[in-house]
This record gives sequence, structure tokens and C-alpha cells, in this order.
Amino acid sequence: MEIKDMVKEIKNAIDQKADSRQIEDIKKNIEELELKLQRPTIYPTSQEMKHKYFDGQKAARLWKCQIYAQKEKKSVIDAANEIYNLDEDFVNEVKTLMAGGNAGQLIETQYYSEILPLLYNKTIFDKMGVRRLPMPKGNLTIRKMISGTTAAYIGETKAPKPSFARFASLKLSSKKLSIKTILSNDLIRDASPEADRIVRDDMVMQMRISMDYNVLYGLGTEFTPTGIANAEGVTKVTKSEVIDGDKLYSYMVTPLKKANIPMTNLGWVFNPDVFTILYNETFPNGNYKYRDELKNGRLHGIPFVETNQIATGTDAKGKVDIFLGDFDQFMIGEQMALEVKTSEDASYYDEEGNLQSAFDNDETVIKGLMIHDFGVAYGKAFTIGNFQTIA
Repeated sequence: MEIKDMVKEIKNAIDQKADSRQIEDIKKNIEELELKLQRPTIYPTSQEMKHKYFDGQKAARLWKCQIYAQKEKKSVIDAANEIYNLDEDFVNEVKTLMAGGNAGQLIETQYYSEILPLLYNKTIFDKMGVRRLPMPKGNLTIRKMISGTTAAYIGETKAPKPSFARFASLKLSSKKLSIKTILSNDLIRDASPEADRIVRDDMVMQMRISMDYNVLYGLGTEFTPTGIANAEGVTKVTKSEVIDGDKLYSYMVTPLKKANIPMTNLGWVFNPDVFTILYNETFPNGNYKYRDELKNGRLHGIPFVETNQIATGTDAKGKVDIFLGDFDQFMIGEQMALEVKTSEDASYYDEEGNLQSAFDNDETVIKGLMIHDFGVAYGKAFTIGNFQTIA
């Protein structure tokens, strides 16, 4: 039953009874309720609009205000007033930050810092607890002791043999991760939280995907970081056999132990095909070997990350890589965390290779830029196995 029908029935019931002041008050309240039901509820009043911002929402709003200001030839404050006039707290915050002489830097530092955890969240970096180090000058050399000096018992007149500590070094230099995303200007003009979330998520997701792939397979060129697969000294195991969870330990964990790796932050990285094979592996009696452990996020007591950035081969055997390593031996150096630029006049190529004009399509191009580098400090801390998924 519709609410308006319910109200009508209540009024009829009241009319059948004796008139009284109490009944008149009830009828008056019902009439007020009817008026409220007729009002549009799309836009709440400023008193009703008490926000609890989701992570990165203010940064997304700032991008939208900057785009709108550029498009309409207005200030960022005016844009915030027009789009988010019902959120006085946000508008006043923008005004305060813009009032300083270095307003752009202040507002970006405050709002973009919300985005950075989202960029790393759910990536291999985040799940494996990889350390992020400042790299303000664009270069960073990290040295790590991989074996220490040795001690030995000696005879009365025997001289001790000299021994030396051995160090591994990782040299990081700035690499630019750039992402271009296309947004409809309808989203820019929309003040709803859903529109803010779309603006935020599109860029964050694309950067996550790129970082995950390059952690594993970065080529290590002048412009790209060196991934684990291309790092010097990494142990590589290739077997012409289907993945066997029992053998994975001897094939991949044992080499790390023999290399005296501390294994303080050990982790697996594999794709859903590998997970499925391990998940369904059984003992001769039919009981599952690893299902319970995998449900708890571990294999052989070691945590794992599942990613689609590892491809299963399309060959007859479906060859696939599995990564294992001590992620305390993997480092990220950051020069600039995040820079965002927008343009309504830029052009871009669509998925079919056709040149599109953002202006003609009523769209805005957003370009995000991160400057960082990452790599393996000691190759022997990682093992890559290549196995079959099909017998």
C-alpha cells in the first residue's frame, strides 16, 4: 500500500469519530506529513547534510572543482561553491587552503595524501608490507649486508684467516608512472558521492594494475622499474610438470634457506589458476591438502597474494609463473607521490585506435603522475618457479 493511501485511510477513520482538539491536532500532523511527501528529496538542506567522507573523496572533489573552474573560467573556490554549495564544511576548507600563498601545494598535500594509501592498498606492495623510502633528489642507493664476517677457532701460533662482510646494493632512480583517464563532464557537474567515487576509483585502479605488473615483470629500462623476474641473482626454477603443492616447498622455499635468507617477510605471489589447482589438491583418501590453509591466506605457513597480473600461457601445457620471496629485500623509493593535471582540450585514442576529442565529446582528460622507482635489493631472496597447469 502506498503511503498516501495509508494517510487517507487514517483520515477517514478519524472523521468517523467525535471531533476533539486531539483529533484536530492529529489531522494537522497528517497534513504536514502529506506536504513533506510531496517535496523532492534529491537535495538535502545544508543542515541535513552532515558528511562522513570516504577515503579520497575530497581529492576527487578537488579534481572536479579544478576541471570545472578551468572549463568555466572561474576560480576553484567559485567552482566549489557552485558544485558543493550544500556542503559548507568542504567549501570553507577549500577557501582556507586557497587563502595561503602556496595554496596549490597545501591543498594537494592535504587532499592527495588521502589517495596515496588507496594507490598502494590491495597491491603486492601493500599486502607484502614493502617499505617505502623518500627519494627527494631522484636517486637512492641502498646497501644491505648479505653475509657477515666469520669467526673461527685457531691454534696457538696460527693466524686467523681474514674475512669480510658482503653487501648487496640497490640503486633506484626516478621513473614516471603516468595514467590518463577519461571522464564525462556530467560526472564533473554531479555533486553526488557516487560521482566522486567514480572519479576517484577510475584513476586509482589503473595505477594499481600498472604497479602490480611492474613489481613482477618490470623490464628495468631507462624508463621502467626492474621487476622481480628481471632482477639480477633471482633463482629461477622451470619444471615440465603440473603444479604440486608438496614439491613447491622443495623447489622454491629450500633455495632461500640454502642462501641464508633471513625470511623475515616471506610471501607467495600467484594467479587464480594456481590457487584453484592447490585448492583442489587432495590426499589419496580424498581429503583436501591445502584448502583450509588457503582459506586463511597461507600456503605452507607462508602468506600469499593472488593477482591477475601473472598470465597463464595459452600453450598446450598452460605454463605459469609462481613467485616466492622475502619482501624485506624489495624497496620502493618515492620522489613525488602524486601529481594530477586536467584538460578539456586534449585528444586521446579510444580502444579502436580512433583519435577522439575530449572537447567534442563533452569529456575531460585527467592525467595522473607518480615519480618513483622500486626493485630487489638482493636477488637470492626471491625464487620464481615456472610450472604446468595442464598435464
